[in-house]
Amino acid sequence: TGLPCETIEDAKKCGAALLKKMGGKGYVLVTLGKDGCLVVPADGDALHVPIPQGFLLQKEEVVDSSGAGDSFIGALSFFLARGLSLEEGSRRACG
Repeated sequence: TGLPCETIEDAKKCGAALLKKMGGKGYVLVTLGKDGCLVVPADGDALHVPIPQGFLLQKEEVVDSSGAGDSFIGALSFFLARGLSLEEGSRRACG
């Protein structure tokens, strides 16, 4: 989008801009690293889904984040295929 995306509020704006480019239909998922993810639907308010309490046990230096987004989307797809809502599937995929 060319927009800054450093805060959750920035991510909401980026998600809304992407939705507009996609014709205003569907939703956008934005992964936020240690801050969980953001679900930005075309027909409602953005939902911030934090990582569940207790999952961030200690601070580690990230060496390689390859596959992190793929893992999130794979988990979310699994939960959606099992019939969970987008909100609940996102919560579980973040954990």
